[in-house]
Amino acid sequence: MQDIDTAIAIFDADCRYLYVNPVSVKDEARRRSLIGKTDVEYATHWGNNIAIAENRLHWMKQALAENRAVDFEEELLDSAGNRHYFIRKMRPVPTPDGRPHRMIGYGFDITDIKRAQEALRASEEQLLQAQKMEAIGLLAGGIAHDFNNLLTVIGLHTELLAGADSARQGDRTDDFREIRKAVDRAQSLTNQLLAFGRKQILQPRLLNLNAVVADTETMMRRLLPERISLTTDLSPDLRLVKVDPGQIAQVILNLAVNARDAMPDVGTLNISTRNAKMSSEMIDEQCVEGEYVVLSVADTGEGMDEPTRRRLFEPFFTTKGTLHGTGLGLAMVYGIVRQSGGCIGVDTASGRGSTFRIYFPISAGIPEWPDSVQTQEQPPAPRAGVVLLVEDEDAVRAVARKVLERSGFSVIEAGDGVAALDAYRRLCAPVDLLLTDLVMPQMGGIELAKAMSSLQPGVKIIFMSGYTEEGDQLRERITLPGTAFLAKPFSMSGLQAKVSEVLA
Repeated sequence: MQDIDTAIAIFDADCRYLYVNPVSVKDEARRRSLIGKTDVEYATHWGNNIAIAENRLHWMKQALAENRAVDFEEELLDSAGNRHYFIRKMRPVPTPDGRPHRMIGYGFDITDIKRAQEALRASEEQLLQAQKMEAIGLLAGGIAHDFNNLLTVIGLHTELLAGADSARQGDRTDDFREIRKAVDRAQSLTNQLLAFGRKQILQPRLLNLNAVVADTETMMRRLLPERISLTTDLSPDLRLVKVDPGQIAQVILNLAVNARDAMPDVGTLNISTRNAKMSSEMIDEQCVEGEYVVLSVADTGEGMDEPTRRRLFEPFFTTKGTLHGTGLGLAMVYGIVRQSGGCIGVDTASGRGSTFRIYFPISAGIPEWPDSVQTQEQPPAPRAGVVLLVEDEDAVRAVARKVLERSGFSVIEAGDGVAALDAYRRLCAPVDLLLTDLVMPQMGGIELAKAMSSLQPGVKIIFMSGYTEEGDQLRERITLPGTAFLAKPFSMSGLQAKVSEVLA
């Protein structure tokens, strides 16, 4: 039994050690001192864990008293504080009359198995969480799409009514203004849903994140009370990333608001940037190995416990109560970061603040933001021309047509891409503008735009949508001259300005 790699011990009828092999206790002096002692006596002598020894002695006595095999599991700490797990198997050895007079004990180290099981459980939890977030994101995106169509109809009809005869509106002016405000608030909510669902149309630019931080610093100082200090630590040699500057500014502001709410008393909010390499040891389900720019937002607030941290990015999850927010702020942050090709993590614990770290993959090239060219004064909006309006939602199409006709345009309308091409061929004349929805039955907006560009090269195009699944294709299209994107819901002035921009 000396050469067997399993821990083996033999006990008498009083649970005292008669034999211990070297696998059980490596130190020979300790091994000899075990002989004739129970586990409790040995633990008392050497200062070991008495509770574990008492539990082991309990199971051994039960095995002898009932003359049956007993298995149990133990968790032990080594001298370095590391946890180890063992299965103990106690087997009574009976005399010829059937009564046990001795017992053999076996010990198996199952630490590696336990750790593998824990890693598997953690991986399964991460997978389930990712699947849940994805499902909620799909639902959120679909709801936001439908709401944005409704808000477009409500908002434009309100503006049309308000402007129909402003001299006779009287007290209704305030009513119309309140409706417009409600539409704007609802639009903000749907934008948050779209951000979480990763259905927004991003317009990424090659930039230095330090410029985005500097651009949002004034706004952050307005959001923070005087009791909270704002500090920055920006790397002077930061690499470039390709992200939408407006969306990243929203990420920073949302994290600043979250930090503010976590610091009811005095505190510090620090924004920092640095270059970093993601090694294979650091990779999780979000990130891949490579070079990144890291944006960190750290506060000295209350921090979070582990259950809260695990649910942190779930939409509508909040610890602030129903009167203090929607629970969409951090969900929006998560959605924007992931849609931008980045990954996000948080280091936090109750009582020691929180640090959010966002990783964006580096890109090479010349910075495209802030624009170095001064903004030109916009020319007056054209008041004549032919617009091919394509939208599958009847109510949206009808009200958009009214706005365009009141702006001086002739409008040809269609409910999908196929009908739009038929209408264009029947017209037998060029159109000045194609204004098309993106997601439609039979033929979507991008496919329609390609067909129209073949039929009428150089045709001006505006895509409109409440959200899109075709982000990459759309980004390629809207970078072309004479092409733009208009997000739903839009106002009269928003539609008129976009038409003016494209036709100028």
